[in-house]
Amino acid sequence: MKKISVVMTTFNETERELKLAVESILNQNYKEFEFIIILDNPSNKEHVRIIQDYCKKDDRIRFYVNEKNLGLAMSLNRGLELANCEIIARMDADDISLPDRFEKEISYLIDYPEVSVVGTNKISIDEDNNVLSYGGKLPDNFETTKLALQYISMVVHPSVMFIKKDILSLGGYRNFPASQDYDLWLRVISNGMKIGFVDEYLIKYRSSTKNISGSNPLKQWLCDKYIKKMHQERLKHGKDSFTEGNLMLFLRENNFNNEKEKGNFKKGKVAFDAARNLLKNHKYLNSALKLAECFWAHEEMKSVINNAIRYQKLARQINDKN
Repeated sequence: MKKISVVMTTFNETERELKLAVESILNQNYKEFEFIIILDNPSNKEHVRIIQDYCKKDDRIRFYVNEKNLGLAMSLNRGLELANCEIIARMDADDISLPDRFEKEISYLIDYPEVSVVGTNKISIDEDNNVLSYGGKLPDNFETTKLALQYISMVVHPSVMFIKKDILSLGGYRNFPASQDYDLWLRVISNGMKIGFVDEYLIKYRSSTKNISGSNPLKQWLCDKYIKKMHQERLKHGKDSFTEGNLMLFLRENNFNNEKEKGNFKKGKVAFDAARNLLKNHKYLNSALKLAECFWAHEEMKSVINNAIRYQKLARQINDKN
């Protein structure tokens, strides 16, 4: 009997990206799984052709086409409903899972039955599969994970494997335009469930094309901010006030779609990323100048900087401990 349901959505990935992703799953050392692929762009006939060809070669694949675009969160929830197995492995259609990913995650879940979600470390790659960077040290205990998630999601979404009934008990994914996974991980921990890590590089993560909200980093940041707000509500009151209407009101109040605000925040984000890279290369004066540029670009950048400082302090503690 198959133990794992792999859930992957597709939209507009290139043929090369899609094939690499599918084949990386089919070539896993651990073979006992079903592979649910959901196309969330019904007009993409090329994806239909490619995936149907794979279906003819491997009967583990179950292929579905949404009648209309549902978005990532709702497509993933559909995948959970279709899944026959009690363990779900996530995958994205532009990433590459290393061959031993599934067997190592399954082994972890067997060794730690109290864990609801397990993720792995990542190798970031570009469109041409060139390595951009390696992920940093991941938390090695549940309490540190809870602390770190207050600042940033270090959980690599397409790397995770989770217990289906635990995620369904939370209502699955909620319909955010970005950071749907971050919202889920914070709901996992605020409901007393545990997240663990196999701190090995078991997925190649295509970071340069990953984020559908990449053209609007302000929206991404504001979604993260709202998600943290909901987390604090749950910690205080045992529940939160999330509705899609409340979320959209929050985004509008913070001018998420104002072209000037979007442009200024994007400039600040570019300066912030440059400052971090300069700091890594010990160019302290240039880094400080870029940080000042970042600070004055948009009022939200102060929060971005403070959030990064707090997380980096915690990350250093993790590294020093290990």
